[in-house]
Amino acid sequence: MAADDGTNEKVFANYSPLALKPNVRSWLMHLPENSISSWADLCNEFVGAFTGGHQEPGRPSDLQVLPQKEGESLRKYMQRFSQVHRNIPEIHPTAVIVAFYSNMRNRRICSKMNVWLPKTINELYTLANKCARAEEGRRLPGDEVGIEVDSEDDE
Repeated sequence: MAADDGTNEKVFANYSPLALKPNVRSWLMHLPENSISSWADLCNEFVGAFTGGHQEPGRPSDLQVLPQKEGESLRKYMQRFSQVHRNIPEIHPTAVIVAFYSNMRNRRICSKMNVWLPKTINELYTLANKCARAEEGRRLPGDEVGIEVDSEDDE
């Protein structure tokens, strides 16, 4: 960057994650797709994630003890799971996928994961997002938010 006088934004954008500590880099790399549309958005997310005291990096076992709660929507569970996942530096994608699958109460996503076999975290979250949208679409106005435990119908 010094050779470029630090003016090339593409070089800065590509290099900056390498200068971050592992937990911050993990947080940045696991932000949901299309969740940041401006520098201000990134600043707000960063401040929200890392202020209020120092949080120790998590461990892969933190995901194993994070079950979907009774009545918790898939979307809410994804948010909770993702928040814990982002705080675990350098976790292997397989550990994330296995933890997500083993803690699911929603039969629909479990059956979809058995068919599609996600191999990356991006594939996992993409599949989970599709199932969450389907779950939200099946809910009638005024219905309580909750999980679908016994639904066998496919999209």
